[in-house]
Amino acid sequence: MTKWLVSLLLAFGLTGAGLTDAAEGEASETAAPDGGSAAREYFTDVELLDQDGRSHRLFTDLLQDRVVVVSAFFTSCLDSCPIAIAKLAELQSWLGERLGDSVNFLSLTVDPVLDTPPILRAFADQVGAAPGWYFLTGDEPNVTLAQERFGFQASVREAHSNLLLLGNVRTGVWVKAFGPQVDAEDLSKLIDRLLAEG
Repeated sequence: MTKWLVSLLLAFGLTGAGLTDAAEGEASETAAPDGGSAAREYFTDVELLDQDGRSHRLFTDLLQDRVVVVSAFFTSCLDSCPIAIAKLAELQSWLGERLGDSVNFLSLTVDPVLDTPPILRAFADQVGAAPGWYFLTGDEPNVTLAQERFGFQASVREAHSNLLLLGNVRTGVWVKAFGPQVDAEDLSKLIDRLLAEG
């Protein structure tokens, strides 16, 4: 794995949830002893809208029992967002039918005022997004809460995180990668590992 890949544990225990850094290249793992209720409580079922204007509950509809790749972006970005989105577009080709079945891509806007569902639909079409890749927006408080849960909140949209979070929500194993510099091959290997965990 490249030097930009850093393992990250998102621990769901009786004491709550938080992010804990692990050594670079290690796989960090924890079981969800309560069947995922701590994960549900942490992420919440805040309502978000996808690029087609459909409503989704964050945990129940998008995260539960899936491997996910989560990113922050905004459609008018001309800096790092297009690079990370291009990596995900390459990765979706590798996933094939698993995208939307066992794996979801969640691209969460940091500009919900401008990134309405029609704008997101046009953007998704432009990048060739397949079913299972959700471009998410919604009411500003809801989007802000979701951003906070993934560690993506920023004072201004241009300062948003460039990390990709990859996680197996069932097992509680999460890995982060620096989106603009990680390559799709490394991401595919990480997803293979996450899927193999059950």
